[in-house]
Amino acid sequence: MTIETKELVISEELKRKVEMVCKFAYVDYTIINGSIKSIKNTNIAMVKPHIVRIKDIDFLIF
Repeated sequence: MTIETKELVISEELKRKVEMVCKFAYVDYTIINGSIKSIKNTNIAMVKPHIVRIKDIDFLIF
């Protein structure tokens, strides 16, 4: 069994929206890219969405 991991790239539009909201609220943020993990030769996969960390609270963004 082989597990493949593919990193997702956040779109520029979504990144711009997060930056705009955080700049408006005067907060610092960290964006963690999501990923897709799948088992090779099967249809089983897990999608880990992008995460925005604001004031030590994690928010999932799609």
